[in-house]
Amino acid sequence: MLEHVYELPQFLIGLRQVLKPDALMAHVVDFTDHGYHAGTCDHRWGYLTQGGGDGWGINRVRLSGMLRVLESHGFETLHLERYTERVPGEVLDRLLPEYRELSSDDLETYLAVIVSRRI
Repeated sequence: MLEHVYELPQFLIGLRQVLKPDALMAHVVDFTDHGYHAGTCDHRWGYLTQGGGDGWGINRVRLSGMLRVLESHGFETLHLERYTERVPGEVLDRLLPEYRELSSDDLETYLAVIVSRRI
């Protein structure tokens, strides 16, 4: 669900206000271009590429960014389970500039289960 939150910092500030210290939250985050699920995009990484998909309503924050924003807003990651797929070379060749410096782990992660604790 977090992939659909465009104002992630503000959302997390609100969560901190309603969650008690040590409260747990679990999220399944789908980093795939949602057009892939609908059959309108040939691969999972459409929104990361030139001429690719538009993401179908996702915020385009990758796993590393998601974990950083959680941590910076007072949430400790207790468990992280990544689901990955090798990124095809033709996709890597067409990455938009803002995604070219991402690690292969970050690019290959198409889904993650994140369990965090409010600290």
